[in-house]
Amino acid sequence: MAWKQLQCLVLCTCGSGSVGVGSSSGVSVVLTGSGNIPDGSFSNMYNLKSVEISNGCTGIGDNAFAWSGLESIVIPNTVRRIGDNAFSYTQITNIVIPNSVSSFGEDIMPSSRLVSMTVPSGITVSALYSGIQYNLETINYEGTESQWLSMFADYQGNDSLTLEEWKSYYNYHGAINFNYDYGE
Repeated sequence: MAWKQLQCLVLCTCGSGSVGVGSSSGVSVVLTGSGNIPDGSFSNMYNLKSVEISNGCTGIGDNAFAWSGLESIVIPNTVRRIGDNAFSYTQITNIVIPNSVSSFGEDIMPSSRLVSMTVPSGITVSALYSGIQYNLETINYEGTESQWLSMFADYQGNDSLTLEEWKSYYNYHGAINFNYDYGE
């Protein structure tokens, strides 16, 4: 097998101190420990393909994975905060934001390749903004339809908003599953 085809598994520590990966092709990372993933830790790492965050990590910093080649990520329910642009311009197609997350940065969602997302009822419009796009096929939302529409109506300065008006405004043609059960 050629060097460029090798997949590297790197164990890093979550929290203070530096985290990073080598530059070989197809890098997978397992983050262990406790604390926060520092701002920009993996940004611009084009060879980064997958990340598994172990229980104990409590936050994902601003731009932590932005502009990387990240295709998949597992976020545990110990994460409480996701920073600004944490997953912007990655290659993620499916993301599950656990319902343990209560603090959201701006524009946290992946851009352009996202097909499916699962989000808690406490998420904000500014956190979702780039995630709602023409490729998106499925939204699993923990809250009710009324909560979803109220969140966007407030953001747009409307008194009320119907689901059809929301879909039209965002040119969204996929499914939205309300009252999603994380199955915990």
